[in-house]
Amino acid sequence: MTLANFDMQISASEKAAINTQTVHFVCPTNFLFSIAEHPELIKLQSMLQPSYSSPNRQHVSDKLFSEVYELMQSECKDKFEDQNMLMMLESWSNVHNEPIICVSVTTPDGQSYLTETVDTSGQGHIYKTSLHLL
Repeated sequence: MTLANFDMQISASEKAAINTQTVHFVCPTNFLFSIAEHPELIKLQSMLQPSYSSPNRQHVSDKLFSEVYELMQSECKDKFEDQNMLMMLESWSNVHNEPIICVSVTTPDGQSYLTETVDTSGQGHIYKTSLHLL
């Protein structure tokens, strides 16, 4: 028997959880949002949960990304309030050769979190920004 032999309907909360996990996969790996529409990913998702339909890149980049971002900001603020952390700034060029500055924090237990990314295109060599700490 295979999974296809079972009628496994997916609930709205299960679909939301898988969609959220898709964003958690896409963002930290720096994949393009279009990875959500890649045929091999869709095939894998279908094999694991036949009744699941993957969100398109627009849905991932707009609605889902915003929802996950807000949730993570809230969780981080609650988790890290009144803690000492190490803040790091890194800069590089992304795949489109645009200059990027990333701000991350590392907790005393070694967990690292990306807190902000800034596209510095057109800013010259001196870039001023205000950093918003959690």
